Amino acid sequence: MSSTLLRDLHPLIALDLQTNRMKNVGLNHGSAKMSLKTPARASTFFRPYQPGDSPFLIDWKAFGRTDHLVIREKNAESKRRITIGLKLAFSMRWPEKNFTSKAEIALRIGCHLAHRHLRDGDSVHLLLFLTEQEPTVIFRLRSITEILGYFEYIWEKGFDPDQALLYRLHPGRINQADHIYYVSDFFEGKIPHALQSKTAHFSMIQVLSSREIFLDWVDSQDVYFAETTKGLDVKGTKLRQPLVKAEIASWLAGVKAQFKKGYFLSTEETPIGRYLDFLRRAI
Repeated sequence: MSSTLLRDLHPLIALDLQTNRMKNVGLNHGSAKMSLKTPARASTFFRPYQPGDSPFLIDWKAFGRTDHLVIREKNAESKRRITIGLKLAFSMRWPEKNFTSKAEIALRIGCHLAHRHLRDGDSVHLLLFLTEQEPTVIFRLRSITEILGYFEYIWEKGFDPDQALLYRLHPGRINQADHIYYVSDFFEGKIPHALQSKTAHFSMIQVLSSREIFLDWVDSQDVYFAETTKGLDVKGTKLRQPLVKAEIASWLAGVKAQFKKGYFLSTEETPIGRYLDFLRRAI
């Protein structure tokens, strides 16, 4: 665990978030303060009414005075429901042989995220995708010991995506989530249906190989990206290297614009410190 690059990320690498914890709330603690649907009279905990709020939480006296609907509730620290989706489809298995695959980076990040949230008492589901839309396996993680055991298993199996599906963990199902992570090369260009939510906070961690971004190893006369997919696979084009680089930069800019602050681009060469900085902002 002495390496500072994502290719050696381990679940035990600490995040050490600086959060202002509320004490003595008498609830299961989690990773963030959440707004609990409980009326309160303290004026510091009021907010405007939003569609979907229960009418029992509306301060009708305030409405009579101001003609504005406001909600009064109390805040407390509570466990969050975390969903972590990992794409392990064919494109994630590149590069092979002597290089760190994208699937390995995705599995390392997924295990680290799960450990971080389990440590704080959150509820965690891990979804593994071998196709673009439906999860092949859903694990319900119940303890830090489970995720450390899973990480040791996939490490011994060389981070083989097929082997990652075979470990025996508690099966889960698709549930509502408060925070969704999707770890993928995003070649498909869309979020799997199982990870779509109108209410959950969403973080997109795009995983690429450094060899897909920095093309000095590619012969400028050789083949690399297919014109029909505009740089989304590794099966050929006659474009010269500078034009390929421009296509890649344009595509990545489009993905970043889609997810804005919830986006992080990573490769096996990304410093772990940069990844942790992103998590501090995202969580």
